[in-house]
Amino acid sequence: MSILTPPLVDVRCFFDGAGTELEKSASAEAARWACRAHGFLALPAHGGIASEVVVAAFDSIQALFAMPQEKKMELAFRDVRENVGYIQLGREKPDLSEAAPDPKEVFQFAPGKRQLPAEIEEPLAALFRAGMAASRAALRCLARSLDLPEDELAASTRDADLCTLRCIHYPGGAAPRSTRCGAHTDFGLCTLLLHEQGGAPGLQAADRTTGEWRDVVPPPGAAGADGGVAYVNLGDMLSRWTNGECCATPHRVVAPADSAQAARSRFVLALFCDADAATSLACLPQFTSAERPPLFQPMSAGDFKAMRLAGITAVS
Repeated sequence: MSILTPPLVDVRCFFDGAGTELEKSASAEAARWACRAHGFLALPAHGGIASEVVVAAFDSIQALFAMPQEKKMELAFRDVRENVGYIQLGREKPDLSEAAPDPKEVFQFAPGKRQLPAEIEEPLAALFRAGMAASRAALRCLARSLDLPEDELAASTRDADLCTLRCIHYPGGAAPRSTRCGAHTDFGLCTLLLHEQGGAPGLQAADRTTGEWRDVVPPPGAAGADGGVAYVNLGDMLSRWTNGECCATPHRVVAPADSAQAARSRFVLALFCDADAATSLACLPQFTSAERPPLFQPMSAGDFKAMRLAGITAVS
């Protein structure tokens, strides 16, 4: 199995007023090749999110998934347009070629949209806020790497009405190298993916040329103070805007090859940073020409995300 090591890209210089032009140019240049080659970046220091915020959020989702099943079902996911709530084991199947649904349970979180205990809601809301700031900084970096105005991508997330924090639990006891999350691309602009300290490995990305699955391994310097790792991967909305120039790479999660690691539960937090629902996903004119006409039909971000969610999630 070959390895994909994303470049280390420091987006903290893209927080408002935080960085110099030299720092921004260096980060954008580091992101430029990755956008087109495989669509994954590694962020030092969780992209500027305080480690204590990340640790508190992981503690919260462990408490959330430890709740009695009947309590979790009271918070059940109801509708792809609302896109919040609890999704039980066996209700998602992103890769239709797989024989069985994914062995994972999920809670789709957006602040104030489900009545959670305060000790769970508040740390998740804090991470959502900090994660949106880091994601918008990443979008400013990506915009500069694409020779777009720095705020063009981030401005499309002003209302954050499609953005969610996806809390994922992969139960332990999996067979080594068995599928935990089927192959898929993410639907939005970018995803901020947070792995806990010592979290079992298993994230894989498809090689854009050969289709071979490659283990995603963080570069030196990627771990935060808590030992966790943060990635940004690009999504379908950005691919549509750039007429396929930015790649939304298929990725999946498998259980580790080591049987002891495969026996462990794994928790992951993924903040989906999406364009606002009313935003048009028509290709930006900078990425089309007579020789390269638009690859995608225009549609709103809200319609696009609802269409994609309906394809993977059973709600009845």
